[in-house]
Amino acid sequence: INLYRQYSNGGELARPAVTRFATSYLTLNCIKQQKNALRSMFASEEWATSPHASKSEAKQVMNLVLSDDRFWRSITYCLKCVIPLVKVLRLVDGDSKPASPYIYEAMDRAKEKIAQNFQMQESRYHYDKNFNSDSEVLIGLYETFQRMVPDIRTRVIIDQQLEKFKGAKEIFGMDMAIATRDKKQPALWWESYGKRGKELQKVAIRILSLTCSATGCEKNWSTFDQVHTKRRNRLEQQRLNALVYVKYNLQLEMRQNSREENGDIYDPICLSDIKSDDE
Repeated sequence: INLYRQYSNGGELARPAVTRFATSYLTLNCIKQQKNALRSMFASEEWATSPHASKSEAKQVMNLVLSDDRFWRSITYCLKCVIPLVKVLRLVDGDSKPASPYIYEAMDRAKEKIAQNFQMQESRYHYDKNFNSDSEVLIGLYETFQRMVPDIRTRVIIDQQLEKFKGAKEIFGMDMAIATRDKKQPALWWESYGKRGKELQKVAIRILSLTCSATGCEKNWSTFDQVHTKRRNRLEQQRLNALVYVKYNLQLEMRQNSREENGDIYDPICLSDIKSDDE
């Protein structure tokens, strides 16, 4: 490890972890980025005189790094497929904003990126702000209405209100409503401008407030387990909740402070800001 750090300027290789998803692919990405450092290390005199160089496993790894072009091509091929999807997982994994309103566009962007990575420049995957032009989305929308709103008369009202929304009529066509479409979180936008269509507003807020995974809850559960040990199992509930709250928010503060120190401008919902190696 120390020898590798000399040739990578102190860099580290990301290690796979059982408790985190996609770390195997992040490790591959790190190996690809450190390709020159790894080759320099295995070709060095220090490695040749190292006691590890005579081990059979080490020889296999050295041959892969120095001589097996197929190994490097396979890594590149794998990353072209997976890294765009890892960014989608980062979006789903976030817990600062509900990701449900953004997941469809994120998946379409991932498909487009994968196509571009394989030099398929033609537009094979389509997404558009005018969701009504996508038949898959439109059919899914009406199927969702049918499941969530049993009363047919209410669904008819919702359909009429939906036409006003698509046509930007009445309150939906106001300057502020139009200007804040891509500025506000979708659920908050509907809370502000959907009051003239209460039936549609209720369904929209309910859908757009959803998360895409239980990861945020799992983080809280993990924190709860750390606090609620056998030594602390007699803590009163209020104090226990306070400990979990403090611990979790300290983690969030540390992450944000780190971003500010590095000069990062970060929006957890901005798809272009999501990093594939953001652990």
